[in-house]
Amino acid sequence: MSSYSKTIMTSLLLFSAYICPVIATQPQTLQKEQQWLKQQEDFSEYLRKQDFSALERDVLSQIKNNPLSATDNDFIAQLKEKNRRKEGGENKERLLYFISFSIPEDTLSNMLSDARRYQAEPVMRGLINDDMKFTAAAILKLVNKGSTDGVQIDPTLFSDYNVKAVPALVMTCERGFDVIYGNIKIRQALEKIEKEGDCREKAKKIIHH
Repeated sequence: MSSYSKTIMTSLLLFSAYICPVIATQPQTLQKEQQWLKQQEDFSEYLRKQDFSALERDVLSQIKNNPLSATDNDFIAQLKEKNRRKEGGENKERLLYFISFSIPEDTLSNMLSDARRYQAEPVMRGLINDDMKFTAAAILKLVNKGSTDGVQIDPTLFSDYNVKAVPALVMTCERGFDVIYGNIKIRQALEKIEKEGDCREKAKKIIHH
């Protein structure tokens, strides 16, 4: 596969990772929660094993006929860089914002704008009603409103940080991580971490940047 084709494939995979959101449910039994996470992890593994060669050819054709704008290319490059850092273990320090489409649209839009201001990564756990097309449309609507540059889906992050409710802000650092729950401004959450969190130095740096 040519380097250009590899770039296209990487972009496709990144696009699928960033456009798929989650529905955060009310607290469930541990067994149901584990089943849900297992289903999402199996789905992610299924996607990784698929042969996207036909899709690649279609995308290459579309790009040839409709070249990406400079803005689109920059956006794809940024997503590729984020993915490279995660795979390379270079992203020990992260600011993750766990949200859900169960949150009212206007409120969610404001929360995403707040996350963008502090460069927090919006994270959701699964598809809306298990429907990729419906989910993509909902994400693109928020992108077009200027609320966010994208949302990533990663059910493993919910289990990694034991996030059981949304919204939740997670800050990671070399000392560990901090989790702040509640519908509060990100700055307020950072101020709480600055006072008593393991990642207080990083929170202080962000607040006073």
